[in-house]
Formats: sequence, structure tokens, C-alpha cells
Amino acid sequence: MKRGWGFLNAHDLRAAFHRAKFLLREGFFIPNNKHSSIWNGLKEAIAAVKANSKWIIGSGRDIDLWKDNWCSEVALIDLLNIQP
Repeated sequence: MKRGWGFLNAHDLRAAFHRAKFLLREGFFIPNNKHSSIWNGLKEAIAAVKANSKWIIGSGRDIDLWKDNWCSEVALIDLLNIQP
């Protein structure tokens, strides 16, 4: 679960490496990775973290309507191909 949370939220080198290795540019998971011994467990942990997490909006300063994922795995800016 800790690795799943880190995959989704951390900014350290390990999390960046795993996102680069296991995500497509569009933000979707790669279909499979038969060369990885951790990928299946990590996918399950990520799914569990997503299912049991929520945002606390607070002041709203850290929320970005266009770049945050609201209803899908892809941000609105990427979905609509809008360039900032």
C-alpha cells in the first residue's frame, strides 16, 4: 500500500522511475509487463489506494481544474488536447 501511495503521490526518484516504467504518456497503465516481478502487486496496491482515498479540498489553492484528474485517469487538458 505504501508503494501504491508513493506511485500516485510521491515526487521522489523511485516513484518517478516507476511511473515512467509502468505508465503510458496518456496516464494509463501499460497493458502488461512480463519482465517485472513487482508490477502485478503494485497494480493491486494502486487500485486499493485509489478505491480508499479522497481529496480534502481545503482552501482550493492546490486544485487545478485542467490538470487534476477528476472523473478519469486523464486530466481535462490532456483529454481535450488543450495547450496552456
